[in-house]
Amino acid sequence: MLKEYRRALKDRLSPPCGKPYKKLLHPSSVEAAEAGRKDKLICYDCGVACDLGAMKEERLYFLRRMNAWSPAAPAPVPATDEPPPSSLLPKRARSRPTTRLAPQISLRYRLRYTKLGRVVFLGHLDLIRHLPRVFRRAGLEVAYSAGFHPKPELTFAPALGLGVASLDELIDIRLVDDLSPAELVARLQEKTLDGVSWLGAARLGDGDRPLGRVLSNATYLVRLPAGVDAESGRSLFAGSNPLIVRRQGDDGDGGSDGAKVTHQVGPRLVRGVRLGRTIDVRSSLLDVQLYDEQLLNRALRARLSWSEEGPPRSVVALRIRVSQDLTARPREVVEALWGREATADIEVARLGLQSGTAADPVDPLDLERLREMVRLASHHEPLAVTEAAELSGSPPSVQVQSSL
Repeated sequence: MLKEYRRALKDRLSPPCGKPYKKLLHPSSVEAAEAGRKDKLICYDCGVACDLGAMKEERLYFLRRMNAWSPAAPAPVPATDEPPPSSLLPKRARSRPTTRLAPQISLRYRLRYTKLGRVVFLGHLDLIRHLPRVFRRAGLEVAYSAGFHPKPELTFAPALGLGVASLDELIDIRLVDDLSPAELVARLQEKTLDGVSWLGAARLGDGDRPLGRVLSNATYLVRLPAGVDAESGRSLFAGSNPLIVRRQGDDGDGGSDGAKVTHQVGPRLVRGVRLGRTIDVRSSLLDVQLYDEQLLNRALRARLSWSEEGPPRSVVALRIRVSQDLTARPREVVEALWGREATADIEVARLGLQSGTAADPVDPLDLERLREMVRLASHHEPLAVTEAAELSGSPPSVQVQSSL
């Protein structure tokens, strides 16, 4: 052990016991093993008292069983004009690694589904892992990306917060199977999760934009706590003052959205403190509409698992812009309009995701209108529809369908 300790300090390796002394590998054929009968085997005298001669005979026995009588001759290298392997080329001259996956002809589909019941408490990352299993149970072959780590070709809508129900979720997927949208929805509905209902589908063309470039705003239904005056928040939204909130993280002081700073506390420095990021909710909030809870469809409240017991509570519909930039969350909107105390007992549900402007929303499954939007934008219109949605001010009131 002292010898091994000294070897470790010198960063030297110890060969395994039983290996021929001063040889890199064990004999790989009967001919080589018989030629090395007199070779010494490495032994560290650990006290087990191994029979080194029996170890040589045991290797010979297994080599004979494997019919490894003579060393395998190296395969002849054909004389070709092909370039040498990339491992022999300089690092700059090496090309990208090729994938072993054969190219597949895939079709793109856009699907609409719900997230209700117990699935509401399934995180977004967990849902990403569960939905491909639903496709496999339905007998659908999902197309995978190329490269060293192939992944299913799935594109999701903006993630929901934990515990937020949704009546309108969207997903783009590439499938190897050639199915009609109706057949695709029927097969998924047979093998779906409890709380995930597949409502519709559309087959995308080669020129159709992905889901991330189509969505422009989302509609949320928020049930405020009892005693909160919903009209006060509506009046605050109608004003012109900034609606500033501070985004909190898991640590209560800014979280991962904040920046690390250093504070001077007496004679020492305290590192790792995070400052929360301030957000102007007005830049993301498009409209606020008030509702009487009693006017809401009872079936809708049952689907959202909203209890009908207790005092009456105000319900508001919020339309929030969907953007790749910093976007306000529904809970932050409630904090900006009704205070942080109102966020303690709210219930949130996403009613829908839309394209186009807030004044003229477009269903993301309505491919004809989406293609018309792209055509107008390509003809150098003054403002593309998606740009108009980003630059528009407060739009007219949100219209929630009576069927809800």
